[in-house]
Amino acid sequence: MNKITFSAIAIISAFIGFWSVPICYFALLYSGLISEDFFTTQNAISFQNWSSSILALWLAATLFAIGGIFMKSGYRYALLTAPIYIPIFYGLSILLVTAGSSTF
Repeated sequence: MNKITFSAIAIISAFIGFWSVPICYFALLYSGLISEDFFTTQNAISFQNWSSSILALWLAATLFAIGGIFMKSGYRYALLTAPIYIPIFYGLSILLVTAGSSTF
């Protein structure tokens, strides 16, 4: 594969990763682990703090993806897809931790 293909993979993963805030929220909402008024009923984390931390992490992971374009090792695909899985994993883990702490 050439640099254009790797650039396309990085751009697509950055686009998907940008939507990690609604992906995390609606995945847990539809699974029933959190309710619609989750951010108003608990005081462990606000929506603004949660979403801004995910987007900051997404920006850092996007820089990893840009670096992955120029790598030649086997970790290239892990870095190219980092904007997808790093923010989603972080967002889901923070919501699950705060959802568990709001029940006590």
